[in-house]
Amino acid sequence: MGYGGGKGWGGGGGGAWNWMDMMWMMKGKGKGKSRGLRSFDGNVRVWIGGLPEKGEVDRELNKKLKEHMSSTGLTCIYAEVGRKGQGGAAFKTEEDAQNAILMLNGSTFEGVPIQVDKLTKKSPEEKAAEAAAAAVA
Repeated sequence: MGYGGGKGWGGGGGGAWNWMDMMWMMKGKGKGKSRGLRSFDGNVRVWIGGLPEKGEVDRELNKKLKEHMSSTGLTCIYAEVGRKGQGGAAFKTEEDAQNAILMLNGSTFEGVPIQVDKLTKKSPEEKAAEAAAAAVA
């Protein structure tokens, strides 16, 4: 009794797509893990100062910095040069990060001496003092 073979409103599959099926088909594979410096634990990261100032991201310079940070036999996983002459690097182990500070602080990169130090977060008071000093200047 009914029309179309008794399969209900939609005719029983086959011809019409369910909206959930369409969403599933459009779902992408993703881009993988985020590989930015902040994605690494603070214990394996180091701060680097005295780097060349660039206005935009320079992938080649980042590769050169990673090679420089690995030049002493340490396992540098990631390195990046920031816009204001500062950057950072991440190492495989905390021990590698500590050794990088000892061995690479004062080394020459791209013709200039760089500073390598422990990555520290500024307290809210330090941030406020810097903001006040910048506002005055």
